[in-house]
Amino acid sequence: MLQHFVENNLKKYGFNHPAIKIRDERNNGWETKHIGDMCADVNTVAGALTAFGVGFQQRVGICSNNMYESLVVDFANYRLGAITVPMFATLSITELEFIIRDAEIEVVCAGEQLQFDRLKTILDNGNTTIKHIIVFDHSVVFAPDPRIIRFTELASISTDFPEVQVTDNDIATIMYTSGTTGEPKGVLLLHRCFSAILYSYHKRFDMIGTQDSLLSFLPMTHIFAKINVYYMLMNGGTIYLNQHPADIQNVLKEVRPTIMASVPRFWEKIYNIIEQKRSTMPIRKRLFTAWAMTVGRRRNIDYVRCGKKIPLMLRLEYALADRVYFANVRRLIGLDRGKYFPAAGAAMSPHHIEYFRSMGIPILHAYGLTETTAAVSCYADKNYVIGSVGTLMDGVQVRIDPKNDEILVKGDSVCAGYYRRPDLTSKAFSDGWFHTGDAGRFEGITLYINDRIKDLIKTSNGKYVSPQQVEMLLQNDEFIRQAIVIGDGRNFITALIVPEKDAVERYAWNHGIAYYNFDNLLANPQIYSIFMQRINVCQTDLAQFEQVKKFRFVTDDLSKDQNLTTSTLKIRRRAVCQKYSNLIDEMYS
Repeated sequence: MLQHFVENNLKKYGFNHPAIKIRDERNNGWETKHIGDMCADVNTVAGALTAFGVGFQQRVGICSNNMYESLVVDFANYRLGAITVPMFATLSITELEFIIRDAEIEVVCAGEQLQFDRLKTILDNGNTTIKHIIVFDHSVVFAPDPRIIRFTELASISTDFPEVQVTDNDIATIMYTSGTTGEPKGVLLLHRCFSAILYSYHKRFDMIGTQDSLLSFLPMTHIFAKINVYYMLMNGGTIYLNQHPADIQNVLKEVRPTIMASVPRFWEKIYNIIEQKRSTMPIRKRLFTAWAMTVGRRRNIDYVRCGKKIPLMLRLEYALADRVYFANVRRLIGLDRGKYFPAAGAAMSPHHIEYFRSMGIPILHAYGLTETTAAVSCYADKNYVIGSVGTLMDGVQVRIDPKNDEILVKGDSVCAGYYRRPDLTSKAFSDGWFHTGDAGRFEGITLYINDRIKDLIKTSNGKYVSPQQVEMLLQNDEFIRQAIVIGDGRNFITALIVPEKDAVERYAWNHGIAYYNFDNLLANPQIYSIFMQRINVCQTDLAQFEQVKKFRFVTDDLSKDQNLTTSTLKIRRRAVCQKYSNLIDEMYS
């Protein structure tokens, strides 16, 4: 299917159908790439890759933010039966070098100057398989070098390329994932994986069509982002490529997409922005918004979610709440045209899902891994259960291992194993079932995630604690940006807390607490006491052995430290504990 994906779209939608929108910095607008343009570019690049010696099942690397050129190279590879190896744009030279050597990549693409400089360093050190670098961004500066060519110059070397027969069992892409252990693994995703997952998306989201738009801001090196882009292309919608993640808030207001895939951390930030603005409203407006949220919750959670008929009085109340409050919030953020906004990649607070759903913002929580080509399960449009990860996608089988509650997955969308790592492949599969490493359970047909099996904390008293559950509860508080729960082998639970700076400083201002910098403010015993009170409120429903007894502040945003998080922003708990071992030891001394 992927081999002739763009050609099939050309036949289906016509040459001038808009497919991709890319930022036009010169005119401060969006440039349209039509299906016909894209098809021509794919063929040109396929010919250029052939001239470079790229053939069937050979690997081509792409290290770039979300750019039109990276999509073109993707589909040019599929056309040749070659294999795309995407690499996150933020990877270090060491990480890039490992992937390039492991996958034996000879042709690699660089998005912008940062990625080019790192790849050029690898090229120049001589200890690499790289023979050619293709440069996407026209502003990248480099000295003339026969090994380096700009994307816009590929037409000059393009040649005829052979027609090859690509089968469902050929490799389409190798996606390297380090996971929380830090050990890079090349996940082998076959052509059948993409066919299967796109079919299951069609069965679940058949309302998507040419009138829809997708804002793609998660990097397409993330399988969740890539599948959403492919599905939108398949259905003739328009994709807005957000090249720089830091621009998302402004771009979102400008594009106002009907669909946007994201991670839970994005929604946590939006929640904090809305609540911070609410806290500065006059008391009368705050009371109205609290009433509106109650009405929205009754209407959207108690009735719409369950497919029940909405009473007349509730319809009238919601119309007022929506016109005065919800519609303004959605419009100001850029979410006013939403059909569905899937969120995956990490656990998501039920409080946040209920909060946004009450406002009429259609978040769909999903669960999946790179190894399962994204979604295993997802919320349905109705009758979803908040706190779960929804029901299974079509074509996916799941069973729970009775020994340790591990979620096991089988289906055509499951990967073929790990590249050049038969040891890891044999550990990950048994009798055709893939071991996810996640503990879960079924309640009826609804799937729940308990925690990562390896992340479960066992205290010295023999009690098991789910750190993600505790962390989600704490992160519901507007004062807490991030929380990392500690306690494995210890006699009680503690936490490292990254505070929400604006909220804490606003509290200090309102309560007359003097300070000369933020660290000095956090050292104030009154602030520690306030945080402890708020933490205790968050964890009232937890058992005593699960509750955080002490904490220490960390002022670094952990998600910005590549050594402490994976590329998909999952916390590397062991690395965090090593970095802040002095603070942790202090809590237990």
